[in-house]
Amino acid sequence: MVMVGVHLILRENEARFYVINLNGDISAVEKNWSGNGHGASVIYGLDDTQNYLYYTDNYIYSPEEIIRLNYETGNESAIILDEKGERFSLISGWQSHLPYEKIQPDGDADVSIISIFDTTSILAPRDSTIKSNRSPKWISDNEITFNAFGESDGLGVFKANIVDSTIEQLTKLNGRWGYDVSKDGEIVVLSAEIEGDDGLSESSIFLKNTHENDPIYIGPGTYPHFSSNQREIYL
Repeated sequence: MVMVGVHLILRENEARFYVINLNGDISAVEKNWSGNGHGASVIYGLDDTQNYLYYTDNYIYSPEEIIRLNYETGNESAIILDEKGERFSLISGWQSHLPYEKIQPDGDADVSIISIFDTTSILAPRDSTIKSNRSPKWISDNEITFNAFGESDGLGVFKANIVDSTIEQLTKLNGRWGYDVSKDGEIVVLSAEIEGDDGLSESSIFLKNTHENDPIYIGPGTYPHFSSNQREIYL
């Protein structure tokens, strides 16, 4: 089956995962409905080379317990990573590692990259101006992006190469309510919190080409992401 999507379907207080293929055929990954899980689930990513879905059943109380579910067979196992970790991320490419937010005692965060096999980890590259970084995403086999923060203000979205330790600032706006980066790393779409005409803050979508100085305002919205063909943006 050519898998193009994983969906969490709810009914009353129960839930289970389904997959859908290019023909529109939908089938249940799990044989039984879950009555005590999935309600606070987050899907962290897919390893489509080995038919694995990585997710947590409760991102609030146990974000570090990652469930590895084989969406072909329904077999699953739990991986306990870092109890101070949040927002793990995965893309096809370097499937053995997950970048995530490691929360420090003072509330700041470091983006760490952890092995799902032996739980060893390294910190993502950053310079001295960055005091905290959050919301990591893979964009290639060797590169991740993250929201960066200084002493008090947001610094924008940065790209870091984990092989040669170079970093690059992609935007001066932080994706407060989500962001996404094109596959070539040239365009960032993000939801920044700005002050509206009424003096209240509002979440607004911006598109930023890394070769241009100013971002383009699209409209209000949160958690934007590019479609698989990179031609549309979903809000």
